[in-house]
Amino acid sequence: METVKVDCPICKAELSLKATKAPKFNTALRILGYIIAAPSVFAMLMGLVTITGIIGSAVGGEEQSVVNAFDKVGLIIIAFSLLGGLIGFILMKKRKIFKCLECEFIVGST
Repeated sequence: METVKVDCPICKAELSLKATKAPKFNTALRILGYIIAAPSVFAMLMGLVTITGIIGSAVGGEEQSVVNAFDKVGLIIIAFSLLGGLIGFILMKKRKIFKCLECEFIVGST
């Protein structure tokens, strides 16, 4: 990240605003984001194993309907895991801000 310094509008200190990143949400929501995102990655891998493992062992005939059922379950697991991972990632995001080194004032959060 580039080091950008600007004058503070509150304390009038020259070149005291430093570009930095700060959490978008409070600590409890960020912890919840990690709790949601970590199992989502594991569940996506399990969904892929379900799809590829069952397809590899299929011979045909009567077992084909079982394979199709497990394929659908694997795809549903992957879809819900992607949604959970997205929600977890959003909760863990950081925002770009300018923070004064003198008075700790925060400007221009995006």
